[in-house]
Amino acid sequence: MEYLLRTCCSRSRQAAGLILDHIREMQGDEEELQRLARLLLWESGSEELATKLVRPTLVKCKSNEDLKSLSYFSQHVTPPLEGTYFYMHVRKLELTLLKGILLSDSMESAGLISVNYYLSEQEEEELSLLEETLGVVDEQHHAQLYIGAKSWFDVGRVSHSFFRMQEQIGGLGLGMFQRSLDEVVDLLKALEGCRLGHLSLCGTDLHARMGDVSHILSSFTVLQLRACRLVDDDVKDLISIFPAGHGLVVLDLDDNAFSLDAVRALTRHLQGLLELRVLSLCNIGLDAELVRQVVSQDLSHLKETAKGDFRV
Repeated sequence: MEYLLRTCCSRSRQAAGLILDHIREMQGDEEELQRLARLLLWESGSEELATKLVRPTLVKCKSNEDLKSLSYFSQHVTPPLEGTYFYMHVRKLELTLLKGILLSDSMESAGLISVNYYLSEQEEEELSLLEETLGVVDEQHHAQLYIGAKSWFDVGRVSHSFFRMQEQIGGLGLGMFQRSLDEVVDLLKALEGCRLGHLSLCGTDLHARMGDVSHILSSFTVLQLRACRLVDDDVKDLISIFPAGHGLVVLDLDDNAFSLDAVRALTRHLQGLLELRVLSLCNIGLDAELVRQVVSQDLSHLKETAKGDFRV
């Protein structure tokens, strides 16, 4: 259906106008409807039709086409997108496109711009280009660098880039997927003293090794340890990272393996972390209803979402 709508809009501006009017009146997933509308506006090539789009409060760009359609929309929408939150997934070939979006007049009063950048397989001055691109945004915005299983990796270059970027941007995060424990530890040690708030690890074996990284992890307010082979024995070490009063905001332990007693020990400890806003315990080898009961009892301010995590 999306393909047919795009074809119609690319061939007829009149049809594009009628379709955009219809989308504006539709009920449903507002974020997805607005994404489709931006895509169809881009296909139409008609800047006049930008007035038919609902002004978004939240924009998520997960593909190259999402970025291209946002670029077109941001060039032609008036007045500026004041207060809008933007979450953009970006790769090397899209850095020029991203820079154009960030420099658009309509983005000057954005509520928050968060860029998730995925490191490529070959370096070729990539980090310098990323630093240059992020240098055009205000300091209150956020960026996360994700290092995948096949991404090029050099501790010195990556850490030096982080220390430079912390001077440019308000919030910095690091994600590492299917990298060895040694690689994770080496980079985290190199980043000691850097203003990092967000760490996401996935597929790194941390079983019985939490002690190796506990002093480093204690500085993070957003911590995601997915599929890291954590079990009951690791919960005590995990708890020790966050003493009562710690400013932890998000804890994601999906795809590990815990007993109900371990979950209960964790949630009781988390009662002392007053800033906690999100807890995710999906696919941990327990019936979801049992997990729900424990979290509801110990952390009643967190409510389950459709995704299965618990949020304020």
